This record gives sequence, C-alpha cells and structure tokens, in this order.
Amino acid sequence: MVLHLAEQLEVPPRERNMLLTAAGFAHVYRESALSDPSLHVARQAMETVVLGHMPYPALAVDRHWTLVLANDAVGWLMAGVDPAPMAPPVNVMRLALHPSGLAPRTINLAAWRAHLLTRLHRQVDLSADPMLGDRLEELRG
Repeated sequence: MVLHLAEQLEVPPRERNMLLTAAGFAHVYRESALSDPSLHVARQAMETVVLGHMPYPALAVDRHWTLVLANDAVGWLMAGVDPAPMAPPVNVMRLALHPSGLAPRTINLAAWRAHLLTRLHRQVDLSADPMLGDRLEELRG
C-alpha cells in the first residue's frame, strides 16, 4: 500500500525508501554513486547519448541539477560566460539563471525562468530535499 500510494503521488524512489522505513518496512530501492562499478553500463549509455548529440550541446545532471557530463558543444555554448557561475561543481539551474551566466543570452528569460522555477518547485514538493529547497530559494532571489 505504501508503494502504491507513493507511485500515485509520483514520489521519487529515494523518498519512497523513507516512507517504507517510516512504515516499518525495509528499503526497496538501492542508491549507488554513478562511479559505482555496477553502474558502468549505465554510465557508458549516458556518455553515448550525450556525446552522440554532437555537434549540438548536450549535458547530463544529477538530482540536484549538478553537471555530471557534457559534450564539447556545451563548451562552445559557454564561451564568454563569466567563470564564476561555472566554478565546479556547476549547478545548471544557477548557470541558466545567473546574471553572469546564461541569463543575458536568453531571449525569453522571463518564460524560461518561470519554467525552471516551476519545475524545481515541483521537485521540492515531491522530494522534500533540503538541498533542492535551498536552491529554489537561491534562484528566486
């Protein structure tokens, strides 16, 4: 029942584990770092997709919108952008909306900003992740 409710509410797997624990059950979903050897094939697939987008920009991000992987075209897209918002770890949401990042280059910035903030707000609602909540507050400013 816990898993059925979580599925209907679109609760991410990580948070489903927390619900299961609170209900007295064991975790069902395993969490591993992308560098884990068991995810080697998944990492290769991700690299194939991102690199296969050349000559167009493509990138992969983690659940906190931190850049994980990018192809060379992303570098071309970032040419001339202030290095401050690109200091590792690069947060793609911050980079997209930062006044020294991609914001000045975005023609429909108001609509794009609204879209990104709505998406991030939904993630916060679904996950209650404090890092995402902090990022949302930062970007609203």
